[in-house]
Amino acid sequence: MLNALRTLGKKYFSPGNRYSSEDQTRQTATRARDDRASMVNALRDDITRIQHQISDLNDAMAAEGIGETTGLAKTAKMASLHQELARKQQELGKYQARI
Repeated sequence: MLNALRTLGKKYFSPGNRYSSEDQTRQTATRARDDRASMVNALRDDITRIQHQISDLNDAMAAEGIGETTGLAKTAKMASLHQELARKQQELGKYQARI
């Protein structure tokens, strides 16, 4: 029984295990940071794309004037883009708070 405890103690408390465990923890943390950074970059790209779509749609609406049928469709599309933009910005805020 005593020898089993000694063997178990050597197994879990040997310097080799501690370092590999520290390295594994460090690698996991690095991977998590890289994943968050990638997500932030993707969200920023999405936000920029949506902002350009909103700008283009706004320009198109201003140039054409708003007719009853096309105006409703474009107004609905504009509202949809604004909602998507707000969601992406909120999600970005959550990720940026963690970096």
